[in-house]
Amino acid sequence: MAKLNELKIMFRTGDIAAAEIDLCQNGQYILFFFSKSGNEWIALETQRTGNSVDDTRYFKTIDAAVSVAQSIGFEAVKLAIKA
Repeated sequence: MAKLNELKIMFRTGDIAAAEIDLCQNGQYILFFFSKSGNEWIALETQRTGNSVDDTRYFKTIDAAVSVAQSIGFEAVKLAIKA
């Protein structure tokens, strides 16, 4: 996992090749980033700290996840719906 500012640096240095938004079982969305080598995925870490079991950042809407991906530097968004 990485914080937003760390992901921005990784994007600028070319360490991130792609992003993906997945629907979770809880009905929220999670934003994954894939490393340039393709064998590692990175999730956005929440800004909350403390005794949280899961520090992964979840989004209530696709728009919110897309907005964060665009703030990191991604321009193109492709939507794929799978059964």
